[in-house]
Amino acid sequence: MNTAIHQVRNNVRRTTSARPVCYPVRPQTEKELFSVGRSLWYRYTTSFGPCREVHHHHVQQLAHLVGKSVGYVEHAINHYLTH
Repeated sequence: MNTAIHQVRNNVRRTTSARPVCYPVRPQTEKELFSVGRSLWYRYTTSFGPCREVHHHHVQQLAHLVGKSVGYVEHAINHYLTH
């Protein structure tokens, strides 16, 4: 078999396995968002200290740790802190 064909097959394997699986996000109620925000805020303060300011870099790290989008994590934390 030609080496070019092997390279194409290896590239296909690499690219398909590296794609993240996206699941549809179900809409959350205010109560669920508050609960998620509380647990995320707890993880935020235990990881980065009890500062009331939310730093974007820390939110990015937290979102990566929990496997959620940065916007979702920011929204949930802000919802918890303002209600």
